Amino acid sequence: MQRAVALTYHLQAMEYVGFRILKILQLFMESFILLVFKVNRISPNIVRILMFIELKILNLYGVVTFMW
Repeated sequence: MQRAVALTYHLQAMEYVGFRILKILQLFMESFILLVFKVNRISPNIVRILMFIELKILNLYGVVTFMW
């Protein structure tokens, strides 16, 4: 029983850390997109590609969290 509780707390901590890493990555991607867009006036295609990469990171995190 104690091992199950300890494992549950461990998984919750791992999920919290993963969520924080995800939020940092998301903020980094958003700020990078805004910075590049302001500096260079890049084409919308590059913005779409960067948003697609961010979406894939979110999906990967969801799959990993579900597998835990």
